[in-house]
Amino acid sequence: MTSIRVLLADDHPLIMMGFTTSLANHGIEVVGQASTPEEAFKKYQQLLPDVFCCTLMNHHFTIMQ
Repeated sequence: MTSIRVLLADDHPLIMMGFTTSLANHGIEVVGQASTPEEAFKKYQQLLPDVFCCTLMNHHFTIMQ
């Protein structure tokens, strides 16, 4: 069975660690992490995850730009 590949983007390290641990406990592979919108966009293009979970807050940048 192939695991789901997830890219996480959050600007709070403790939240990111919690998500990573919780997903791993359920057999979901976190293939990358990002803490800025720019980093998240680059990693998304590089890793092509199955799921992209983004909880970044930045009023000057949208992920669609």
